[in-house]
Amino acid sequence: MLLPLTTGADAPVHLVCISPSIQLPTIDPNYTIILTNPSFRKLSGTVRKIKNTHNNPNKSPVNYLFASNIDRDTFERLWTDHGLFRAVTATLWKPQRAVLYRIMPNYQHERFCGVFAAIISRKMLQMNLSPCTDDWEPSGSGRIQGRSTDKEPDYSFRPGPFPTSGHSPPPSLILEVGVSESYSYLLGDVQWWSTNAPVRPGMVVVIHATSSSPFRVVIEVWQDCAFDTQHDTRIAPHTRFQRDQRIEIEGGVIRGGPLRLDFALLMRREPNPPIERDVEFTDQELINEINAWKSKVKAEADALPIRAKEEEAPASTPKPTLWKPQRAVLYRIIPNNQHWHFREAFANSLSVHLWQMNLSTGGPLRLDFSLLMRRPPNPIIEHDVVFTDHQVLVIARQTEL
Repeated sequence: MLLPLTTGADAPVHLVCISPSIQLPTIDPNYTIILTNPSFRKLSGTVRKIKNTHNNPNKSPVNYLFASNIDRDTFERLWTDHGLFRAVTATLWKPQRAVLYRIMPNYQHERFCGVFAAIISRKMLQMNLSPCTDDWEPSGSGRIQGRSTDKEPDYSFRPGPFPTSGHSPPPSLILEVGVSESYSYLLGDVQWWSTNAPVRPGMVVVIHATSSSPFRVVIEVWQDCAFDTQHDTRIAPHTRFQRDQRIEIEGGVIRGGPLRLDFALLMRREPNPPIERDVEFTDQELINEINAWKSKVKAEADALPIRAKEEEAPASTPKPTLWKPQRAVLYRIIPNNQHWHFREAFANSLSVHLWQMNLSTGGPLRLDFSLLMRRPPNPIIEHDVVFTDHQVLVIARQTEL
Protein backbone atom coordinates (compact mmCIF):
# COMPACT_ATOMS: atom_id res chain seq x y z
CA MET A 1 0.00 0.00 0.00
CA LEU A 2 1.04 3.60 -0.46
CA LEU A 3 0.78 6.07 2.38
CA PRO A 4 -0.62 9.55 1.57
CA LEU A 5 1.77 12.05 0.05
CA THR A 6 1.82 15.82 -0.26
CA THR A 7 2.68 17.57 -3.48
CA GLY A 8 3.25 21.22 -2.57
CA ALA A 9 6.38 22.74 -4.05
CA ASP A 10 8.07 23.20 -0.68
CA ALA A 11 6.65 20.22 1.19
CA PRO A 12 8.88 17.24 2.14
CA VAL A 13 7.32 14.82 -0.30
CA HIS A 14 7.87 11.09 -0.05
CA LEU A 15 6.29 7.83 -1.09
CA VAL A 16 6.31 4.99 1.42
CA CYS A 17 6.26 1.46 0.05
CA ILE A 18 5.11 -1.23 2.51
CA SER A 19 3.94 -3.88 0.05
CA PRO A 20 3.64 -4.14 -3.73
CA SER A 21 0.61 -2.25 -5.03
CA ILE A 22 -1.67 -3.86 -7.59
CA GLN A 23 -4.38 -1.22 -7.38
CA LEU A 24 -5.41 0.51 -10.56
CA PRO A 25 -4.55 4.21 -10.85
CA THR A 26 -6.89 7.11 -10.32
CA ILE A 27 -7.87 8.24 -13.82
CA ASP A 28 -8.07 11.92 -14.75
CA PRO A 29 -10.81 12.21 -17.43
CA ASN A 30 -9.47 15.59 -18.56
CA TYR A 31 -6.35 13.92 -19.98
CA THR A 32 -7.59 10.39 -20.65
CA ILE A 33 -9.83 8.42 -22.99
CA ILE A 34 -11.37 5.52 -21.04
CA LEU A 35 -12.41 2.21 -22.62
CA THR A 36 -14.02 -0.85 -21.05
CA ASN A 37 -13.71 -4.32 -22.59
CA PRO A 38 -12.36 -2.99 -25.91
CA SER A 39 -11.36 -5.16 -28.86
CA PHE A 40 -7.83 -4.86 -30.22
CA ARG A 41 -9.23 -3.03 -33.23
CA LYS A 42 -10.92 -0.51 -30.94
CA LEU A 43 -7.70 -0.03 -28.95
CA SER A 44 -5.50 0.53 -31.99
CA GLY A 45 -8.08 2.83 -33.57
CA THR A 46 -8.24 4.93 -30.41
CA VAL A 47 -4.45 5.22 -30.31
CA ARG A 48 -4.54 6.54 -33.88
CA LYS A 49 -7.31 8.95 -32.93
CA ILE A 50 -5.25 10.36 -30.07
CA LYS A 51 -2.22 10.74 -32.32
CA ASN A 52 -4.34 12.64 -34.82
CA THR A 53 -5.28 15.19 -32.14
CA HIS A 54 -1.56 15.88 -31.69
CA ASN A 55 -1.33 16.74 -35.39
CA ASN A 56 -4.39 19.00 -35.39
CA PRO A 57 -3.81 22.50 -33.98
CA ASN A 58 -7.57 23.01 -33.59
CA LYS A 59 -7.96 20.15 -31.11
CA SER A 60 -6.85 19.96 -27.49
CA PRO A 61 -4.49 16.97 -27.26
CA VAL A 62 -5.24 13.97 -25.05
CA ASN A 63 -2.16 12.06 -23.94
CA TYR A 64 -3.56 8.97 -22.18
CA LEU A 65 -5.68 5.93 -23.00
CA PHE A 66 -6.87 3.69 -20.16
CA ALA A 67 -8.52 0.35 -20.97
CA SER A 68 -9.81 -2.17 -18.43
CA ASN A 69 -11.56 -5.54 -18.44
CA ILE A 70 -9.77 -6.46 -21.68
CA ASP A 71 -10.53 -9.94 -22.99
CA ARG A 72 -7.80 -12.51 -22.30
CA ASP A 73 -6.59 -12.98 -25.89
CA THR A 74 -6.29 -9.25 -26.54
CA PHE A 75 -4.55 -8.63 -23.22
CA GLU A 76 -2.11 -11.48 -23.84
CA ARG A 77 -1.16 -9.81 -27.12
CA LEU A 78 -0.63 -6.48 -25.36
CA TRP A 79 1.39 -8.20 -22.61
CA THR A 80 3.73 -10.19 -24.84
CA ASP A 81 4.23 -7.91 -27.86
CA HIS A 82 6.45 -5.12 -26.55
CA GLY A 83 6.34 -1.98 -28.64
CA LEU A 84 3.04 -2.87 -30.29
CA PHE A 85 2.32 0.81 -30.91
CA ARG A 86 4.98 3.30 -31.96
CA ALA A 87 5.74 6.34 -29.78
CA VAL A 88 3.60 4.90 -26.97
CA THR A 89 4.70 3.77 -23.51
CA ALA A 90 2.59 1.35 -21.50
CA THR A 91 1.84 0.32 -17.94
CA LEU A 92 -0.01 -3.00 -17.67
CA TRP A 93 -1.90 -4.62 -14.78
CA LYS A 94 -2.12 -8.34 -15.41
CA PRO A 95 -4.55 -9.37 -12.62
CA GLN A 96 -7.11 -6.80 -13.78
CA ARG A 97 -6.25 -7.09 -17.50
CA ALA A 98 -5.88 -3.32 -17.74
CA VAL A 99 -3.47 -1.02 -19.56
CA LEU A 100 -2.59 2.68 -19.39
CA TYR A 101 -1.01 4.04 -22.58
CA ARG A 102 0.83 7.35 -22.70
CA ILE A 103 0.75 8.78 -26.23
CA MET A 104 3.08 11.74 -26.57
CA PRO A 105 3.74 14.11 -29.49
CA ASN A 106 7.00 12.67 -30.86
CA TYR A 107 8.67 15.96 -31.60
CA GLN A 108 8.13 17.20 -28.02
CA HIS A 109 8.72 14.01 -26.10
CA GLU A 110 11.80 12.79 -27.95
CA ARG A 111 13.48 16.20 -27.75
CA PHE A 112 13.39 16.09 -23.97
CA CYS A 113 14.57 12.47 -23.74
CA GLY A 114 17.29 13.02 -26.36
CA VAL A 115 18.67 16.16 -24.73
CA PHE A 116 18.68 14.55 -21.28
CA ALA A 117 20.45 11.43 -22.58
CA ALA A 118 23.04 13.51 -24.48
CA ILE A 119 23.94 15.58 -21.41
CA ILE A 120 24.23 12.45 -19.26
CA SER A 121 26.57 10.92 -21.88
CA ARG A 122 28.73 14.04 -21.99
CA LYS A 123 28.99 14.28 -18.21
CA MET A 124 29.96 10.61 -17.88
CA LEU A 125 32.61 10.94 -20.62
CA GLN A 126 34.11 13.89 -18.77
CA MET A 127 34.70 11.44 -15.90
CA ASN A 128 36.29 8.91 -18.31
CA LEU A 129 33.25 6.63 -17.98
CA SER A 130 32.23 5.33 -21.39
CA PRO A 131 29.63 2.86 -22.68
CA CYS A 132 32.32 1.65 -25.08
CA THR A 133 34.26 0.23 -22.10
CA ASP A 134 31.25 -1.25 -20.30
CA ASP A 135 31.17 1.43 -17.60
CA TRP A 136 27.48 2.15 -18.27
CA GLU A 137 24.85 2.05 -20.99
CA PRO A 138 21.68 3.92 -21.92
CA SER A 139 18.93 1.32 -21.65
CA GLY A 140 16.20 3.41 -23.22
CA SER A 141 12.52 2.61 -22.90
CA GLY A 142 12.57 -1.18 -22.90
CA ARG A 143 9.76 -2.77 -20.89
CA ILE A 144 10.53 -3.64 -17.25
CA GLN A 145 8.74 -6.64 -15.77
CA GLY A 146 7.47 -5.65 -12.32
CA ARG A 147 6.10 -7.59 -9.39
CA SER A 148 2.48 -7.21 -10.41
CA THR A 149 2.58 -5.00 -13.53
CA ASP A 150 4.90 -4.17 -16.44
CA LYS A 151 6.06 -0.67 -17.37
CA GLU A 152 8.06 1.14 -20.05
CA PRO A 153 10.08 4.20 -18.93
CA ASP A 154 10.80 7.11 -21.23
CA TYR A 155 14.56 6.66 -20.71
CA SER A 156 16.69 4.56 -18.39
CA PHE A 157 20.37 4.21 -17.48
CA ARG A 158 22.29 1.13 -16.28
CA PRO A 159 25.72 1.07 -14.64
CA GLY A 160 28.28 -1.58 -15.62
CA PRO A 161 29.87 -4.05 -15.58
CA PHE A 162 27.63 -6.13 -17.83
CA PRO A 163 27.42 -9.90 -18.26
CA THR A 164 28.64 -11.39 -21.54
CA SER A 165 25.22 -12.99 -21.96
CA GLY A 166 21.89 -13.27 -20.22
CA HIS A 167 19.90 -10.54 -18.54
CA SER A 168 21.34 -7.08 -18.14
CA PRO A 169 21.35 -5.39 -14.71
CA PRO A 170 18.34 -3.29 -13.69
CA PRO A 171 18.40 0.44 -14.38
CA SER A 172 19.61 2.85 -11.70
CA LEU A 173 18.07 5.97 -13.27
CA ILE A 174 14.60 6.42 -14.75
CA LEU A 175 13.33 9.42 -16.72
CA GLU A 176 9.60 10.11 -17.03
CA VAL A 177 8.50 13.04 -19.22
CA GLY A 178 5.09 14.66 -19.44
CA VAL A 179 4.19 17.48 -21.82
CA SER A 180 0.84 19.22 -21.27
CA GLU A 181 -0.55 16.42 -19.14
CA SER A 182 -1.64 15.64 -15.61
CA TYR A 183 1.08 15.93 -12.99
CA SER A 184 -0.70 13.27 -10.93
CA TYR A 185 0.01 10.70 -13.66
CA LEU A 186 3.73 11.44 -13.42
CA LEU A 187 3.53 10.92 -9.67
CA GLY A 188 1.85 7.61 -10.47
CA ASP A 189 4.93 6.71 -12.52
CA VAL A 190 7.12 7.45 -9.51
CA GLN A 191 4.86 5.29 -7.37
CA TRP A 192 5.23 2.41 -9.83
CA TRP A 193 9.03 2.50 -9.65
CA SER A 194 8.82 2.70 -5.86
CA THR A 195 6.31 -0.12 -5.56
CA ASN A 196 6.53 -2.58 -8.43
CA ALA A 197 10.03 -2.44 -9.92
CA PRO A 198 11.86 -5.75 -9.30
CA VAL A 199 14.91 -3.74 -8.21
CA ARG A 200 14.13 -0.16 -7.30
CA PRO A 201 16.16 2.41 -9.24
CA GLY A 202 18.23 4.84 -7.23
CA MET A 203 16.57 7.84 -8.86
CA VAL A 204 13.51 8.79 -10.87
CA VAL A 205 13.71 12.12 -12.71
CA VAL A 206 10.33 13.62 -13.62
CA ILE A 207 10.03 16.41 -16.21
CA HIS A 208 6.65 18.13 -16.44
CA ALA A 209 6.28 20.80 -19.13
CA THR A 210 3.75 22.91 -20.97
CA SER A 211 3.96 23.05 -24.76
CA SER A 212 2.22 26.42 -25.16
CA SER A 213 2.91 29.90 -23.87
CA PRO A 214 3.87 30.55 -21.17
CA PHE A 215 6.44 27.76 -21.41
CA ARG A 216 7.06 26.28 -17.99
CA VAL A 217 9.15 23.27 -17.05
CA VAL A 218 9.30 21.54 -13.67
CA ILE A 219 12.04 18.98 -12.99
CA GLU A 220 11.90 16.77 -9.91
CA VAL A 221 14.39 14.20 -8.67
CA TRP A 222 12.98 11.39 -6.51
CA GLN A 223 15.54 9.28 -4.67
CA ASP A 224 15.39 5.94 -2.93
CA CYS A 225 16.18 5.91 0.77
CA ALA A 226 15.58 3.65 3.75
CA PHE A 227 14.31 4.47 7.22
CA ASP A 228 13.56 2.58 10.42
CA THR A 229 10.17 2.19 12.08
CA GLN A 230 10.57 3.76 15.52
CA HIS A 231 14.06 2.20 15.69
CA ASP A 232 12.46 -1.17 16.47
CA THR A 233 14.90 -3.81 15.20
CA ARG A 234 12.15 -6.43 15.17
CA ILE A 235 10.45 -4.63 12.27
CA ALA A 236 12.08 -4.67 8.86
CA PRO A 237 13.05 -1.19 7.66
CA HIS A 238 10.66 0.44 5.24
CA THR A 239 11.79 2.01 2.01
CA ARG A 240 10.59 5.19 0.43
CA PHE A 241 11.07 7.47 -2.54
CA GLN A 242 11.64 11.02 -1.42
CA ARG A 243 11.63 14.12 -3.56
CA ASP A 244 15.17 15.43 -3.26
CA GLN A 245 15.02 18.33 -5.76
CA ARG A 246 12.43 20.48 -7.50
CA ILE A 247 13.53 22.91 -10.23
CA GLU A 248 11.20 25.35 -12.00
CA ILE A 249 12.09 27.10 -15.28
CA GLU A 250 9.88 29.82 -16.73
CA GLY A 251 10.60 32.91 -18.78
CA GLY A 252 14.36 32.33 -18.73
CA VAL A 253 14.35 32.27 -14.92
CA ILE A 254 15.35 29.14 -13.02
CA ARG A 255 14.57 28.37 -9.39
CA GLY A 256 15.98 25.46 -7.41
CA GLY A 257 18.95 24.65 -9.69
CA PRO A 258 21.38 23.24 -10.48
CA LEU A 259 20.11 19.73 -11.20
CA ARG A 260 22.33 17.24 -9.40
CA LEU A 261 22.30 13.43 -9.78
CA ASP A 262 23.96 11.46 -6.99
CA PHE A 263 26.93 9.47 -8.38
CA ALA A 264 26.59 6.63 -5.87
CA LEU A 265 22.91 6.10 -6.74
CA LEU A 266 23.63 6.39 -10.47
CA MET A 267 26.59 4.00 -10.64
CA ARG A 268 25.72 1.87 -7.57
CA ARG A 269 29.19 2.49 -6.13
CA GLU A 270 31.06 5.32 -4.47
CA PRO A 271 32.86 7.85 -6.73
CA ASN A 272 36.63 7.74 -7.22
CA PRO A 273 37.74 11.34 -6.58
CA PRO A 274 38.84 13.72 -7.88
CA ILE A 275 37.57 12.90 -11.38
CA GLU A 276 34.36 11.10 -10.42
CA ARG A 277 31.64 13.17 -8.82
CA ASP A 278 27.91 13.86 -8.85
CA VAL A 279 26.46 14.60 -12.30
CA GLU A 280 25.45 18.26 -12.36
CA PHE A 281 23.34 20.13 -14.92
CA THR A 282 24.18 23.82 -14.43
CA ASP A 283 21.48 26.48 -14.52
CA GLN A 284 22.80 27.76 -17.84
CA GLU A 285 22.80 24.28 -19.38
CA LEU A 286 19.19 23.76 -18.34
CA ILE A 287 18.05 27.16 -19.64
CA ASN A 288 19.90 26.71 -22.96
CA GLU A 289 18.38 23.28 -23.56
CA ILE A 290 14.87 24.40 -22.59
CA ASN A 291 15.11 27.39 -24.93
CA ALA A 292 16.35 25.16 -27.76
CA TRP A 293 13.50 22.73 -27.07
CA LYS A 294 10.92 25.53 -27.17
CA SER A 295 12.22 26.84 -30.50
CA LYS A 296 12.29 23.41 -32.14
CA VAL A 297 8.90 22.37 -30.80
CA LYS A 298 7.30 25.58 -32.06
CA ALA A 299 8.92 25.26 -35.50
CA GLU A 300 7.92 21.62 -35.88
CA ALA A 301 4.43 22.15 -34.51
CA ASP A 302 3.85 24.99 -36.99
CA ALA A 303 5.01 22.72 -39.83
CA LEU A 304 2.80 19.76 -38.88
CA PRO A 305 0.10 19.00 -41.45
CA ILE A 306 -3.28 17.68 -40.42
CA ARG A 307 -2.86 14.07 -41.38
CA ALA A 308 -5.47 11.63 -42.47
CA LYS A 309 -5.82 8.45 -40.48
CA GLU A 310 -3.19 5.88 -41.25
CA GLU A 311 -2.88 2.25 -40.35
CA GLU A 312 -0.79 1.66 -37.24
CA ALA A 313 2.20 -0.64 -37.72
CA PRO A 314 3.86 -2.42 -34.79
CA ALA A 315 7.17 -0.93 -33.69
CA SER A 316 8.79 -4.33 -34.15
CA THR A 317 7.96 -4.15 -37.89
CA PRO A 318 10.05 -1.42 -39.54
CA LYS A 319 8.76 0.43 -42.59
CA PRO A 320 8.48 -1.82 -45.63
CA THR A 321 10.19 -1.57 -49.01
CA LEU A 322 7.61 -1.44 -51.81
CA TRP A 323 7.81 -1.97 -55.59
CA LYS A 324 4.78 -0.31 -57.16
CA PRO A 325 4.99 -1.71 -60.74
CA GLN A 326 5.13 -5.29 -59.41
CA ARG A 327 2.75 -4.62 -56.50
CA ALA A 328 5.29 -6.28 -54.19
CA VAL A 329 6.45 -5.56 -50.65
CA LEU A 330 9.40 -6.66 -48.50
CA TYR A 331 8.97 -6.50 -44.72
CA ARG A 332 11.99 -6.74 -42.42
CA ILE A 333 10.82 -8.12 -39.09
CA ILE A 334 13.30 -7.95 -36.21
CA PRO A 335 12.66 -8.86 -32.56
CA ASN A 336 11.90 -5.51 -30.96
CA ASN A 337 14.47 -5.73 -28.13
CA GLN A 338 17.30 -6.61 -30.56
CA HIS A 339 16.31 -3.84 -32.97
CA TRP A 340 16.25 -1.28 -30.20
CA HIS A 341 19.58 -2.35 -28.62
CA PHE A 342 21.41 -2.21 -31.97
CA ARG A 343 20.02 1.22 -32.70
CA GLU A 344 20.79 2.66 -29.26
CA ALA A 345 24.30 1.20 -29.06
CA PHE A 346 25.21 2.54 -32.50
CA ALA A 347 23.75 5.97 -31.82
CA ASN A 348 25.43 6.23 -28.45
CA SER A 349 28.84 5.20 -29.78
CA LEU A 350 28.48 7.76 -32.57
CA SER A 351 27.61 10.41 -29.99
CA VAL A 352 30.70 9.51 -27.96
CA HIS A 353 33.03 10.04 -30.90
CA LEU A 354 31.45 13.28 -32.04
CA TRP A 355 31.64 14.62 -28.50
CA GLN A 356 35.34 13.71 -28.30
CA MET A 357 35.81 15.97 -31.35
CA ASN A 358 34.12 18.76 -29.37
CA LEU A 359 30.94 18.42 -31.40
CA SER A 360 28.77 17.29 -28.49
CA THR A 361 28.36 13.71 -29.12
CA GLY A 362 35.48 7.62 -34.28
CA GLY A 363 38.42 0.45 -36.90
CA PRO A 364 36.95 -1.11 -39.53
CA LEU A 365 33.65 0.78 -39.63
CA ARG A 366 34.22 4.27 -41.02
CA LEU A 367 31.69 7.08 -41.52
CA ASP A 368 32.74 9.90 -43.82
CA PHE A 369 32.77 13.18 -41.86
CA SER A 370 31.78 15.31 -44.87
CA LEU A 371 28.74 13.16 -45.61
CA LEU A 372 27.81 13.02 -41.93
CA MET A 373 28.09 16.75 -41.17
CA ARG A 374 27.50 18.08 -44.73
CA ARG A 375 30.73 20.13 -44.58
CA PRO A 376 34.49 19.41 -44.79
CA PRO A 377 36.23 18.57 -41.50
CA ASN A 378 38.54 20.89 -39.61
CA PRO A 379 41.72 18.77 -39.89
CA ILE A 380 43.11 19.89 -36.55
CA ILE A 381 40.53 17.91 -34.58
CA GLU A 382 37.75 16.73 -36.89
CA HIS A 383 38.00 13.53 -38.93
CA ASP A 384 36.02 10.54 -40.16
CA VAL A 385 34.14 8.69 -37.44
CA VAL A 386 35.79 5.29 -36.92
CA PHE A 387 34.37 2.44 -34.84
CA THR A 388 37.11 0.13 -33.51
CA ASP A 389 36.69 -3.65 -33.50
CA HIS A 390 35.96 -3.57 -29.78
CA GLN A 391 33.28 -0.93 -30.19
CA VAL A 392 31.60 -2.95 -32.93
CA LEU A 393 31.61 -5.97 -30.60
CA VAL A 394 30.04 -3.86 -27.86
CA ILE A 395 27.26 -2.87 -30.25
CA ALA A 396 26.73 -6.49 -31.34
CA ARG A 397 26.62 -7.65 -27.73
CA GLN A 398 23.52 -5.58 -27.08
CA THR A 399 21.31 -8.19 -28.76
CA GLU A 400 22.13 -10.59 -25.93
CA LEU A 401 20.95 -8.27 -23.18
